[in-house]
Amino acid sequence: MEIILKTAAAAAAALVLCGFIREQLPEMSVIMSFCAVTVVFALAAPLLNQAAELLSSLFSNELADYIKPVIKVLGITTVSKLLCDMCRDSGEKALATALELITAAASAAVILPVFLKAVEKLGSGI
Repeated sequence: MEIILKTAAAAAAALVLCGFIREQLPEMSVIMSFCAVTVVFALAAPLLNQAAELLSSLFSNELADYIKPVIKVLGITTVSKLLCDMCRDSGEKALATALELITAAASAAVILPVFLKAVEKLGSGI
């Protein structure tokens, strides 16, 4: 609970500061927003680590081989969504679109081995 409160307070403070700065120096507001996102992720890192440890302890080794790539894809898409939104906020729509395409390719590359392993298991079981 403490981590969430610290993270929310940091995000609220950054929101207010970005609002004040955006009127005078819009380019500095984008930089400050990026720094605020970094701070929020750093504050939330222990919480994310706890969640990852809990998930890894819940699954057996064989099941973990299927779950870990899914968690990786969730991480990839979450970070990508955040970066795409920041690109769009700063007016870089083409960069955001390129990042979305790269995210799709990276997600496919992470999940493809799991898909092939599942198809192999299904094929050997038939």
